[in-house]
Amino acid sequence: MDVAILGPIQLRRDGAPVPLGPQLTTLLAILLLELGKPVPSRRLATLLTGDDASDAARATLRSHVAHLRRALEPAERGRRGNWLIATVGRGAAAGYRLDLEPACVDAVRFEDALRESRRLLAFGDAEHADQAAAMLRSALDQWHGEPYADLADKPFALAEVARLRAVHRTALLLYAEAVNGLGRHAEAMGDLTGAVAADPYDEGLRCMLALTLYRDGRADEAAEVCRDGLALLGRRGLDAPELHDLQRDILRREVRQPAGGSAGRPPVPRMLPSDLPFFVGRAQELSTAEARLVDRDEQRPAILLVVGPAGVGKTSSSVRLTHRLAPRFPDGQLYANLRGFDATAAALTPTEVLRAFLEALGVAPEQIPTTLNAQVARYQAQLRDRRILIMLDNAHSADQVRPLLPGSATCVTVVTSRNRMSSLIAVDGAHPLTLGLLDEREAAQLVSDRIGIDRAAKEPEAVFEIARLCAGLPLALSIAAARAAANPQFTLRSLAGDLASAGVLDRLTDSDSSVDVRAVFS
Repeated sequence: MDVAILGPIQLRRDGAPVPLGPQLTTLLAILLLELGKPVPSRRLATLLTGDDASDAARATLRSHVAHLRRALEPAERGRRGNWLIATVGRGAAAGYRLDLEPACVDAVRFEDALRESRRLLAFGDAEHADQAAAMLRSALDQWHGEPYADLADKPFALAEVARLRAVHRTALLLYAEAVNGLGRHAEAMGDLTGAVAADPYDEGLRCMLALTLYRDGRADEAAEVCRDGLALLGRRGLDAPELHDLQRDILRREVRQPAGGSAGRPPVPRMLPSDLPFFVGRAQELSTAEARLVDRDEQRPAILLVVGPAGVGKTSSSVRLTHRLAPRFPDGQLYANLRGFDATAAALTPTEVLRAFLEALGVAPEQIPTTLNAQVARYQAQLRDRRILIMLDNAHSADQVRPLLPGSATCVTVVTSRNRMSSLIAVDGAHPLTLGLLDEREAAQLVSDRIGIDRAAKEPEAVFEIARLCAGLPLALSIAAARAAANPQFTLRSLAGDLASAGVLDRLTDSDSSVDVRAVFS
């Protein structure tokens, strides 16, 4: 059995591809994200059908599980009761667990190869470096695009996709270090060039590309890579001193460090979710928040606590804010959805988040401490004197947040929550920012942006009626506008009438509970 997630999700049995439809692919991905752990059937039903309670939803889930079981293994084994997808528990507490050997998953093999390559490179000799380079090359060749490519935009996959991106970057730098140390500079050039093109603001990748070019005798091209990077970063207000110093040394032909000299630097995590293409309002709130976090005396860590009711846009506003702030934090950005109010999954523990953050910061999994206090100490040591932006989304309590605070005055933390968490304000000095509903003009603007200005201009009264029915709640407005955009054959007036007659909550449903208004309110 072989499961590929480093790109489009693919399943192969005995070397032959096993076709899976969209629903089975989603089901397999959810079980893989929790490999070896039970996943509640209610959560699976919600993510697959948008319904976790009806008999039809449960029957659909059982049907999908049965089909995936048959796809995963021969029927003979299933008749002996040893399905790879095990049923755990009974009744409302039932769930399913994927008992696939971890080595069957390409991402697991990739991380195993990375750990072994680190061990080999620690010997410091050419023979072990050659073995490490071959192992890393084989591991990097397993990547065929974005991890979980079929589901990369699904909220439940975002954190793992971001973590795997960070691991891929670490492996790429380690590979470049290995082949440069062996004098085989050209072998790293293609990967580094592609990585810099994909993330042109990553100073560490750009430095490694410039060093590799320089060691390959292409000093002018190396200097050009530095110049382009300094101009690009300069437009974002970043100094990039390491890149500046490297450019100076290249121009003087005084680069003395070995070609892999930059690979020992800690990785730069880029875990923020993508910014939303449609965003309206919050100009005053975002300006106030930015001023509090930027124009401050860096004597203690800065914490912004964004609070407000369900669906008011705390996450989207905070993502917009953190993307505005990101250029001021060249050492990286960390993100975690703490799932404090998730209706179908347990909230993340500080230990789970710390493990993900430490790996993103370059700590090898086997070197992560096992106790919470030791993890916090290692985490804060990794952040000391580094400019890193941290976003903790959907926090339930101060106790869930406090172990994840950086303890460094050079870092900034943005926390979102439906709860006010007064102790985070009183004890930790968090700045509260309360978000309310959009006003009538902003609500109508959000709908117009989503459905298109031309269409909105033809029925302005219907636009305002949709905005009124959604009560200025950004989540409701976004779903209503998405329905309108998906049905261009309907007039906006008819859609507004449908909302009014059938009940707004009944019409603003979605298969993903995180953007289902009734589920969010529940």
